[in-house]
Amino acid sequence: MINRKIFFAFTFVFSCFQTFSQEKFEINSTLWEFELPENFVRNDVVESSEFEGDSAFFLEVSKPNSPEMNIMSVTTYSNFNLKSMTAGVYANSLLNSMKNNFRNENLEADVYLDKIEIDGVSFFVIHSDVLDPHNEERFMASVYIAEIDDREFNLMILYDNDEDGFALENALLNSKFIQP
Repeated sequence: MINRKIFFAFTFVFSCFQTFSQEKFEINSTLWEFELPENFVRNDVVESSEFEGDSAFFLEVSKPNSPEMNIMSVTTYSNFNLKSMTAGVYANSLLNSMKNNFRNENLEADVYLDKIEIDGVSFFVIHSDVLDPHNEERFMASVYIAEIDDREFNLMILYDNDEDGFALENALLNSKFIQP
């Protein structure tokens, strides 16, 4: 099994499942809409005001038969890091941190930074393709970071097969950010 330290570095695990549907979430005054991929479920949304006094939400979409893999995890919270460092510097610092974590765990990883636009919103994307040489397990992760409506929008997709990875990334790439 993939090292749990790496797994928890990427995501939060929630246990309650809901059904296939069009999903909508508010990010201040922006509405984020996406369609759940087939065979995936949305876990309960957890709203928290305990993160440094900030209101946040956490969402996870997963495949029921693989609870530790093939997931999309979303957080949104204060954009303190984006404002203090700029989005590019923040993304590069996360990139370097991920590279160091993989190296420290003796994992082989190809990690690189990309920039894309989704429905008019610019995202920095950290892609990683990771292999555990001890047991030959492979997984991929992509972390999308954007500033939306004065909030940090952070979405992570973690998968171990191309079909599930494509389904999750397609859900994000086809999503809409509707501003008033």
